[in-house]
Amino acid sequence: MNSEQIFPGMDIAYQICVVFMIALVQRTLLPPTTQAEGEAVMIHAMVRMVLPAERLSEVTGILCPMAERTRAERGCLGCHLYRDALEEAVLTLEDTWAGEADLERHLRSQEYRQLLLVMEMARVRPEVRFDRVSHSTGFETVEQARG
Repeated sequence: MNSEQIFPGMDIAYQICVVFMIALVQRTLLPPTTQAEGEAVMIHAMVRMVLPAERLSEVTGILCPMAERTRAERGCLGCHLYRDALEEAVLTLEDTWAGEADLERHLRSQEYRQLLLVMEMARVRPEVRFDRVSHSTGFETVEQARG
């Protein structure tokens, strides 16, 4: 999959900027939920699949529209599909959720059922991970570290 397939006519640098701005707007409009202890938590979900090369196009055709629909779900702060530049036929789907209830609703959704079916096409068992994030920073961390 090349960059033309996601945003036809846009160069990759501009696409990255667009994705960053979408994520920034979503984060601003939908702040993370708060736990009982008062600590904000977001959930970062990741699925990494090693696929048969001959199924890559088919899987990409399923996951791209699915990622777009997932972005519209309540509580979704971002959903991105990546193709590994160093390993052939490896796709990673990452999404970030405002809270546990939002993630659980997504895991019970028809969209996630479709993802589970796609995971069955993988050559090896897909890597699935859910990270709870209580704090994150941006470029200010780089600036602080570099003086």
